[in-house]
Amino acid sequence: MAEAIVGPVLSKLQEVALKEGKALAGVGDEIDRLRERLMWLHALVYETDLRTRSEGNQLIRVLASQMREIAFEAEDAVDHFVLKVDLSRFGRHWHRAARLFFANFGTQIYVRYMLSQKIKAVNMRLEDIHDNNAKYSGNNNETTPAVTWRASRYIPPVRHNWDDMGSYESTEPNKTKKTELTELLLDMEIPAGQVIYVVGESGIGKRHLVKKVYEDEAINEKFTVRIWEKLPADSSNSSIADKIKGKLEAEWTKMEAEDYNSTYLVVVDCPMSRTADLGNIIVGKFTKGGKGSKIVLATTSSPPEENGGIVKLGYLDKTTSITLFNKGLGLGGHRESDYKTEMKKNFRETIEGPTNGLPLAVILLAKLLRTMAYSKWESASEYIRYNHQGDPLKTIVSMGIDDLPDDLKSCLLYMAGFPDRSTIDAGQLVRLWIAEGFLTQQHGVEPEEVGQRYLKELIFRGLVQLVDKKGGDVESVAIRDQVHPFFRWEAQRTGFMETYYGGSAAVPDSARRLALNSRNLPKPDKMKVLEKLRTLLSSHDNGQNHDAQGPQSFKEIFPQLLMHSTFLRVISLEGIDIGEELPREIRNMLHLQYLGIRCPTLTTLPNSIRKLKQLQIMDVRGTKVTTLPYSFWNMKSKPHVICDKDLGCPKGAEDRMLIMTPATSSSKHI
Repeated sequence: MAEAIVGPVLSKLQEVALKEGKALAGVGDEIDRLRERLMWLHALVYETDLRTRSEGNQLIRVLASQMREIAFEAEDAVDHFVLKVDLSRFGRHWHRAARLFFANFGTQIYVRYMLSQKIKAVNMRLEDIHDNNAKYSGNNNETTPAVTWRASRYIPPVRHNWDDMGSYESTEPNKTKKTELTELLLDMEIPAGQVIYVVGESGIGKRHLVKKVYEDEAINEKFTVRIWEKLPADSSNSSIADKIKGKLEAEWTKMEAEDYNSTYLVVVDCPMSRTADLGNIIVGKFTKGGKGSKIVLATTSSPPEENGGIVKLGYLDKTTSITLFNKGLGLGGHRESDYKTEMKKNFRETIEGPTNGLPLAVILLAKLLRTMAYSKWESASEYIRYNHQGDPLKTIVSMGIDDLPDDLKSCLLYMAGFPDRSTIDAGQLVRLWIAEGFLTQQHGVEPEEVGQRYLKELIFRGLVQLVDKKGGDVESVAIRDQVHPFFRWEAQRTGFMETYYGGSAAVPDSARRLALNSRNLPKPDKMKVLEKLRTLLSSHDNGQNHDAQGPQSFKEIFPQLLMHSTFLRVISLEGIDIGEELPREIRNMLHLQYLGIRCPTLTTLPNSIRKLKQLQIMDVRGTKVTTLPYSFWNMKSKPHVICDKDLGCPKGAEDRMLIMTPATSSSKHI
């Protein structure tokens, strides 16, 4: 992941060098020197960073960690320079511009001098890293075998065939288990409220099985009311029972005769491990419902008293693993002849080793291998064997992350900031990627189209799950419960993204990207000064906010955050309370390119928003905002506005408005 961080820093150094030119005086040579050093280490880390997952390669691990620190220091120096130069140029009061010009001239000389000193310090550190690497690598007596497999360097041509986007969910579940669950559900002689447990390890295919049966035509005909409730892992049993009770009563109320004796089927889709009491709690809440009504719970452990229906899922045998593996590769029929090499045959014969018969591991391994050149299969197999982490799924997901090119890797780990079990709007995600600068510019291709190509590639590799599509565009995606923790761990390990989980822990002051996904937002003393922060994400929609009091308050913290986090490039807040007016401190955000404030309490935007000179996109959907300050429409950056109602705009600015209704394509170009 170190190489994914260095890339953007190199681009930023190049941009500053070109913009400042001769005004940088002696700094120019230092910047060139820094870029050369970073490029050298970038190449070195690219060739060796895959080995950091091996327990024996501490030297490489230290080198990758130092690379990240150096890249962050260089980014801080450049961002601080740009901010100070901008402030010194224009000041806070335009009517004093003439008097400030001469004073600011001296300020500009000073900040350029300070940049020079910081760049020199970074270069000295790089020299030390270079010397230590040469010194210790020569004395390195580690016995870990060399890894010959190399990660992808580019993104293949865009995937046009939606069949190639298919995932594990597109395959049929175990026929025997499907029949077993169907028969339990269709037994209408059982009293109302029978609890059926579908038991198996995470990634074994429980939800896949239940979903196929839930959508079966015979099941649809038997149950008058069907509810599939998707909930986060930290939901309490009582809150789950209350939520389901409320939904059932709402469905009964919709019926003209309010037939409380109609049969219901409730599926609780929550990654719980202890559900023994939940079934009884839910049943105890329901005093209505016809004979044969059922409640289905998916869990990783059997209830202590097996007095209900139980369907147990186990690991795949070798034959079934190979069949699923072939489906994941897209092999079959006329393509089978391409699969007769001895090496590929050996890979299938040893499939149980790297996957342990776990269905999700089998399909992810197949999707990973089908993106690789034939010549890389053997070395990839060797890499898996030597870097086995005791968890087959973790090993394969880690390898899938490592195999991504730099820009695609950044895009994937960015998704770790979204809440667990959430459906992610593809259009919003791509706009965030653009604001972060992750997308490689391609001649003649709009950035949104590049983002769509990236998404399709991640879906093709099985790392991201397709939820909905429209025509040739991805509309929404999700991350599987089983792989989301790996993404989040990798993002945090590399310093790419911090996630706040709530509780007593404070937000690290070194955080550069921060996701606030806990239902309990941090108190002011947990977010004191975050000077290095570049991105702030918070989403409490998609059923994540279960607070009966409404949106949670962030208005005490937000002004303080804006006052100190002056490097912010992206703010995306959704479903929380930031007050009726956007804080005036927003004027300090001179780097800000994306401002998403989808907060139901917001009614007013301050006139100081005109100072956001880099702003490209502002999203005010779901707010009470009815007008924008007139100065907003005169901003030189000409930012676009996304809204869910007509805000009105001056003549000639209509093309800067995008009204997003439920029928609007989320991936529509701005």
